[in-house]
Amino acid sequence: MKRWQRAWIGGLAVFAFLILWEAATPLGWVRVAGISRPTLVGGAFVQLAASGEIYDGLYISLKGFFLGFVLAVVIGIPVGVVIGRYRFLSMLLDPLLMAIYNMPKVAMMPLLVVWFGVGFGATVAVVLLGAVFPILVNTAVGIREVDPVWVRAVRSFGGSEWDVFKKVLLPGSVPPMMTGIRLGVGRGLLGVVVSEMYASTEGIGHLIGLYGMSFRITELIAMVGVVSLLGFVFADLIRRLEVWVSKGRAEVQW
Repeated sequence: MKRWQRAWIGGLAVFAFLILWEAATPLGWVRVAGISRPTLVGGAFVQLAASGEIYDGLYISLKGFFLGFVLAVVIGIPVGVVIGRYRFLSMLLDPLLMAIYNMPKVAMMPLLVVWFGVGFGATVAVVLLGAVFPILVNTAVGIREVDPVWVRAVRSFGGSEWDVFKKVLLPGSVPPMMTGIRLGVGRGLLGVVVSEMYASTEGIGHLIGLYGMSFRITELIAMVGVVSLLGFVFADLIRRLEVWVSKGRAEVQW
C-alpha cells in the first residue's frame, strides 16, 4: 500500500472519530461537561496558543524531553551492544537492570526530586529512565539475533573485535534498535507529563495537572491532544529515519 493511501485511510478514521465525538452530546450519549466537544477543544487550543501559554509550556517540556532522550540513546545503545555481545555481562547486569526497569516511576518521584530537585532535573531523570530501557533491550536483542556465521566470516579473514562490531553487529542490529528508539519516544513523553504533574511548576504536564484538578475538561483535552500530536510527529520522524537507514543497508548489501 502506498504512503498516500495509508495517510488517507488514517485521516478518514480520525475524521470519523471527531464527527462521532461532536455528535455524541447532541444525541444524548454523553454530557458535554464530562467529555467536551472537538469544536470546544479547538477553541480552547486557539485561546491557549494566542495567550502564549502553550508555547511556554512546550519549550520547558521539549527541553527536558530532548536532553533526557539524547542521554537515553547515548547510554542505551552502547550498553545494549555490550550486553548483547558478552553473555557474562548480560548475566551480571540483567537482574539490576530489570529491577530498575520494573520499578514504578511515580513511586520514585520523591526520591528523584531529592536527588535532582523540583523541575527540570527531575524531568530529565524520568525521561531518561523511561526511554533508556526500550532502547537498551531492543539493541541487545538485535545483537543476539545477528547470524553467528557472519561473525565467524569476519574472524576468518583476520578481523578484530572492533571489525565484528562495525561490520556485522551494529548494521545487523539496526531494525530492533530503531524499534527501541521509537518505543522510547512514547515512554519519554509519558515521563515528561508524569514528572511535570508531580514535580514541576512549569511545562505541559504541569498544565495538564492544573486543568485536571480544576476540572477544566476542555483545556485538559487540548493539552493531552498536544502531547499526542508530539508523540505522533516524533514517532513518524523516527519511522522515516528507519526506512532511510534500511534502504542504506540494502544498498550496501547489494
